[in-house]
Amino acid sequence: MLEVKATIEIGKSMLSIMNGTASLLFFLCFTLTATGQSHFIGAKGGYSWTNIATDAFAIHKTQPGFSFGLTYDFVTGKKFSFGSELLYEKRGYTNELIITDDQGNPTGQNYSFSTHYNYFTVPLKSGYSVGNKFFGFASIGVCPAVLLSATMTVP
Repeated sequence: MLEVKATIEIGKSMLSIMNGTASLLFFLCFTLTATGQSHFIGAKGGYSWTNIATDAFAIHKTQPGFSFGLTYDFVTGKKFSFGSELLYEKRGYTNELIITDDQGNPTGQNYSFSTHYNYFTVPLKSGYSVGNKFFGFASIGVCPAVLLSATMTVP
């Protein structure tokens, strides 16, 4: 069930009627409220930093990335929710390779290379919420992903 409420004011003079029309448009555009919704569709985006945890490289650095896409949530009753997202994610990291001689001493030559990964992800989640005025929620899910491309930039 979708319930829509709007406030309308109409004046007596021509100026009041014009103000009333402007008020009507303003209220119809900005004060529409909906109750009883159980389907929520939205957009999502964000900035991220990706890194690796390994001892294989002496120096590894984070690389900025981002994600964006669409979200959908279905709320059953007042407590449980189920949802999914369709997201594009860009990830990667940078490594610096230090060249050494036969004894393992650095020669002073360093090479830096970057890796870039592009994913299409479809997170599937379920959640539970508690509270009325102030509420909290917890979600759990899985995040299948398809690697769209992987590139490495070498000097």
